Amino acid sequence: MESIIINNDIKVYYIEATAFPEGIVPAFQQLFSKFCVTVERNVFGISRPENGRIAYFAAAEEKEDDELLKQNLPFLWIAKGEYISLLITDFRKDNNSIRSAFEVLTAMPDIDRNGYCIEWYQGANDVLCMVKINP
Repeated sequence: MESIIINNDIKVYYIEATAFPEGIVPAFQQLFSKFCVTVERNVFGISRPENGRIAYFAAAEEKEDDELLKQNLPFLWIAKGEYISLLITDFRKDNNSIRSAFEVLTAMPDIDRNGYCIEWYQGANDVLCMVKINP
């Protein structure tokens, strides 16, 4: 595990998955149809329990002012602060790797219980799984 500091809040636009986990891939496909995928940008999977289910958001950070606002997408903020993280390399080799990482991270005693589980995609094959630590 590693501590990660996010210095500034990150505004991300998202598509909410219709179901979890089966709606994740379609949500990302719909999100990617909204902007140029050849531009390098931060892409996230954001989730947390809400009303007895897991709410999952496929999300992307803007690269140019208002480029995603024009797509009429909702947005949320990834809060600045300290996060505990696990890097998963080649996550596609093990379908349970992300879930397993979050089981470890959410078992930590000092996490923000009202925060999100954040998947920060690092290219096509790696993902940084993060959970915010209470200040």
